[in-house]
Amino acid sequence: MFKKHGRIHPKGLNFSMSHYFIGRQPILDNHLKLHGYELLFRNTEQNSAKFKDGDAATANVMLNAFTEIGLENIVGDKLAYVNMTRQFLTNTELLPFTPGRVVLEVLENIQVDETLITALEVLLGQGHTIALDDFHYSQNFEPIIDLAQVVKIDIHQMEDSEIESQVEKLRPYDVDLLAEKVETQEQYDTLKTLGFKYYQGYFFAKPSIIKGKKVTANKVAVVQLIAKLSNPRTEVGQIQTLIKRDVAMSYRILRIVNSPLTGVRRTIDSIDQAVILLGRQAIKMWATAFALADIEDKPIELMKIALVRARTCEQLASAKSLHGKESFFTVGMFSVLDAMMDMKMEDILKELPLEDDIIDALLKREGLMGQALNCVLALESQHPEKATFADLEGQTLSEAYLEALSWAEQSLGAIRQRP
Repeated sequence: MFKKHGRIHPKGLNFSMSHYFIGRQPILDNHLKLHGYELLFRNTEQNSAKFKDGDAATANVMLNAFTEIGLENIVGDKLAYVNMTRQFLTNTELLPFTPGRVVLEVLENIQVDETLITALEVLLGQGHTIALDDFHYSQNFEPIIDLAQVVKIDIHQMEDSEIESQVEKLRPYDVDLLAEKVETQEQYDTLKTLGFKYYQGYFFAKPSIIKGKKVTANKVAVVQLIAKLSNPRTEVGQIQTLIKRDVAMSYRILRIVNSPLTGVRRTIDSIDQAVILLGRQAIKMWATAFALADIEDKPIELMKIALVRARTCEQLASAKSLHGKESFFTVGMFSVLDAMMDMKMEDILKELPLEDDIIDALLKREGLMGQALNCVLALESQHPEKATFADLEGQTLSEAYLEALSWAEQSLGAIRQRP
């Protein structure tokens, strides 16, 4: 919706590949700052969520991510955690990257012997970072715990006592603990007290609704601004005035309109010009994104999720030449409002003058926009085999999602800029 002619294909992004999906899961630290992503490989064919051949899966993840797509388009400037099979770990010449950007994950079912230990020592000496994946303590793993910098513990379906037991056994070792499949704020809080340093999952993308807790003035102001921007009766002149009142927003709007994201070829130095060139809908959505990004107690990764969902929904609508792409974008963007505000979605939507089909998509997942959002959520949760929209092929869905990941990385840089 922001570039008027053609699709935006980030540098290095090539969509010639088929029947695969590269997803990512965010990894946050104790301050809810983004530490990195685990890259995950899936087959887009309906009945084959994973490849049975681990080496084939690892090869596809690395080759596609590092050569055809470009790692920076998937993880930005953050670390990429990648599952490594024994063959890749013991044949270091196969690794298509230098130390520094990728954390090598040693799988839980790997055979620990002298060959593996020697290989890990070589990789460590070269400057690589090693993580033990899906770790469950056993004496067999003792020789390689000393070689790891990170130990990942899958807490899904684990009792608290079992998690504590694993942590206690690892205390003698100089390793950082990473919890996988963290689903709630309560889990995050508990794990933090146990000494975990990193947390993988989408727990931060869910609202933390506490009875009696007052919504902050900052969030009330954001809802009020979004309501004004969303109201179809709001005139263009009123939108311009709203933006001009906020120096930071004015600055960021001008940065966006003068960036490669919009395709504008001449310098724009006024909000009035920006509104005319980008159009009412685009300006409203950028202003909404800036307002959400200013919520102080939420990780910026949540804003990135909003952008990815919005862009993917829009791309799906474009692929089917559907009318009202802006509404698809809105549904994706607003799908995180409950997590942003720590309020029930239905309560937020009561304050916003949105069309019924947008509300039905957000609350009930109904209509084409609801189907698009469901599709994006399936891709986000690493279940491309469950992702469907109209009659689009899996490859088209994967392309839309990958393009959105790259677009969101670029857009977030502009959104975070302040005068």
